[in-house]
Amino acid sequence: MVGGTALPAVPIVVLAVVPVLLLVTGTQGAGTWVEVALVALVPALAATAAVLLRVRSLEHDDSGEDAVRRARVVRVARRVVAELAVVAVAAAAVATVRSRGGEIAGGRTDWYAALTPVLVAAAAALLVLRLLPVPVRAAARVAARRRGLVGFLGLARAARTGATAALPVLAVVVGAAVLALLAALTSTIGEQREVSAWRTVGAEVRVDAVRVDADDAAALAARPGVRSVVRAYVATGATLVSGRRATPVLLLGVDPAEYGRLLADTPLHLGAPPAATGSGLTLLAGPGIATDGDLELAVRGSRVPVGRLVVDPGLARLAAGQSLPAVLVPLDDLGELVPSAQPNTAFLAADASAAEALRTLREPGTATPSGRVTGVDTVAAAEQRVAGRALPRLIARTYLVGALLAGVLTLLAVVLLLAATRPERAALVIRLRTMGLPHGGERGLAWTEVLPVVALAGLAGAVVGAAAPSLVEAAVDLAPFTGGAPHPALPVVPLAAAGAGVLVIVLGALALLLDAAAARRGRLADHLRKGDTA
Repeated sequence: MVGGTALPAVPIVVLAVVPVLLLVTGTQGAGTWVEVALVALVPALAATAAVLLRVRSLEHDDSGEDAVRRARVVRVARRVVAELAVVAVAAAAVATVRSRGGEIAGGRTDWYAALTPVLVAAAAALLVLRLLPVPVRAAARVAARRRGLVGFLGLARAARTGATAALPVLAVVVGAAVLALLAALTSTIGEQREVSAWRTVGAEVRVDAVRVDADDAAALAARPGVRSVVRAYVATGATLVSGRRATPVLLLGVDPAEYGRLLADTPLHLGAPPAATGSGLTLLAGPGIATDGDLELAVRGSRVPVGRLVVDPGLARLAAGQSLPAVLVPLDDLGELVPSAQPNTAFLAADASAAEALRTLREPGTATPSGRVTGVDTVAAAEQRVAGRALPRLIARTYLVGALLAGVLTLLAVVLLLAATRPERAALVIRLRTMGLPHGGERGLAWTEVLPVVALAGLAGAVVGAAAPSLVEAAVDLAPFTGGAPHPALPVVPLAAAGAGVLVIVLGALALLLDAAAARRGRLADHLRKGDTA
């Protein structure tokens, strides 16, 4: 048997290895040869184990304690093998996402990688089933010290649920994980879309013009709802030169103190402006700029030496859909060195009605006395432009449908758990009523038996959902839905995980209420028949 199983495997392995060695360039790692050896040896090892088990079963009597013990060992072995297989598949899915994340995010579909959160949730469900008896038994010991049997019996039955709860627990964990993941992604998209809008506009309102004079700024500041106005020179074609390296930057010639006050308590909050030096410009620059060697700022055909550069990680802007490091230069100093760099933008802090009134002007030039305004943009309008695209709308609807399906799945899982445990629970209630169980005690028994299982499963699913963004981050690019730079970070959102866990518990309580309502509408004959069988 062993030889017959091993002989076909060895030629297959040889036929697969030889062409790979001849056609694929490069060296093969040790892990590759371990996998080849496993392919060749696993059939033989499996056949050996099967033959030995069968021979031992034939040599021994299948009755008595030995047979019961062997059957128990076989059941445990099957369960352990199945659980290890699920964990291995989940680990392989996570490894696939991390190794091929760039290809998947670039548009190549990989359903195996897409199922990574579900597979991880399945592995977590197995862990819940293994660890569930420990806290529930501890709670049962505490309940045993109190008056009444309902709490203790319900918790004791919950600790012995075992295989009956396997499928419902799996469904609850997967549903909670999907809810937490979708909530985290939705929250991240909303936050990143707002940040991208601020980085695109530069303030609550941006007024672009051929030139913005002092009287133009005064007229804008006098409009109802406008709190402050800052004139600036904005150029997207500037570069910061360091030796032979030139970095494209977005130049902001503005009063640093005024602009900092304008952006206070916004996603574009600036650090303290650096103190000026004796020679050259003093710059506040965004990340990604080389600071080695002498620096020069190239703007409008002129090169201006840089005396000091201070890096602010938050000083990044979006131009034409690309993220650029911004360079903040005092406007007065820039005007002295480059006279043609005159203010061409006004940044405004205004309320929503004032911003919308400026943006919707039929003739933008009427906003200022000089009539040189060419356009007005606001943060709200920038967010709406991205949210109104077809793809973000489709994703938002897909997330909504997914959340509804996850909620329905969780509710059905709790109903299934109630249905699976109802016959034994009904029989126990009939016996307890002969011992004086008051009316309504059966509802308390159901709550203490089912709700702890649902709560622990929901907690495990929420934890998986909170960690899922970091697991799939390499394969997810939310830039098309945020309007920002590619591959924004996917942070852990504890509030989304907590909300998913609470929602699962609420759905479990709803299922228990529905079950109690259905039990009250039961027929008296059926109830008495249960008492006879009990």
